Order: sequence, then structure tokens, then C-alpha cells
Amino acid sequence: MDVGTRRVAATLEAAERAHAAISQKTGGADPEWPLFYSWWLLEWSDLADELATRPTRSQLIFELMTADREYRAGTLNGSWSEAYAERLVATTWTAA
Repeated sequence: MDVGTRRVAATLEAAERAHAAISQKTGGADPEWPLFYSWWLLEWSDLADELATRPTRSQLIFELMTADREYRAGTLNGSWSEAYAERLVATTWTAA
């Protein structure tokens, strides 16, 4: 895994920590997690710099949900953060 993908994976892990802190206060499971992650990743992290583009929130939600579906199906390898990061880095983002 290259350095850029590692940075994106670390950013995803930071989003997970922020989400976990909030989810703890609301009782746990959050079926709307992609909304939080997309907001946090675009507004509070360096994801846009790491991807060298700023995806739209809807594009990011779509890619996160697709990565999650593929990871749960076993078609992506490694830890969840590495697998999702590889997908996000490989995505051809359209101009907003």
C-alpha cells in the first residue's frame, strides 16, 4: 500500500473514532453512518488534499457504501480502513 493510501486509511480511522464517540452517546448502531462519515471527512479532515480533489458529499457517500458492501461480501482485502482507502484512492472522481 502506498503512502497516500495509508494516509486515507488513517483519516478513515480518525472518522471512525469521532463517529464512535458520538454513537456511544446515542446507543450504538447507526444505520446512517455514511452521512456522518461524509460530513466529517469533507469538513474536518484532510481527505480532499489526500485525494487531490474534493468529491461531492453524494459521491463520497456512494463510494463509502459501495466499499462497505464489497468489504462485507469479502471481495475487498485487508482491514476495513485499508480496503475502503484503496477504493477511494482508485476512484475517478467527477468534477463537482
